[in-house]
Amino acid sequence: MLSTVIISAAFTTGDTVNRSVTSEVYRVLGSMDEAVVAGTNAAGLGDEGVAVTNETPYPQAQVAPLADQLSKDPRVDAVIPAFANIAVAVNLDQKLSSPVFNLLGLDPHGAANLSDIKLVNGGAVHVTDLAPDEFYITQSGADDLDVKTGDSITLFTGKASQVFKVKGIVEDKRLAGAGGVSIVPSGGGG
Repeated sequence: MLSTVIISAAFTTGDTVNRSVTSEVYRVLGSMDEAVVAGTNAAGLGDEGVAVTNETPYPQAQVAPLADQLSKDPRVDAVIPAFANIAVAVNLDQKLSSPVFNLLGLDPHGAANLSDIKLVNGGAVHVTDLAPDEFYITQSGADDLDVKTGDSITLFTGKASQVFKVKGIVEDKRLAGAGGVSIVPSGGGG
């Protein structure tokens, strides 16, 4: 009888953990089914200690024909070109930093009808609403840096740094810059 209880508990625990992980993946990915990544370190995808980076950006002149070709496929609902990078984010007012901060820049035209990016209070977000020195930050990124709408943070990428004002706090979704699913390493993002 004890064996039956142990086996039943193991099946129940396994199913619960499997469902929890699957639900989190679906929640973070939202409507995103596939990502095409141009990078020089594809081998790093399985190693959590290695970030997928490309020192030279993928030429935009090569992105447009690829996006056009993919969008003509009847099985594809949308193609949204994006630029991703990792930065160090610093909230000087609170003396807090995030050493691995995911940056994601979306093509404004491609993201125009995107429903995945929403403010935590439920309001709609449009990339075209951003000024050059503004950005949206995910809930987890805002928590890590203890920032709220209107606060400023400094982002350091390579040798460059720039101060940005938080336009709004958005739900943790992959298309909003959240890490943790399909990106190495995981962490907050903006």
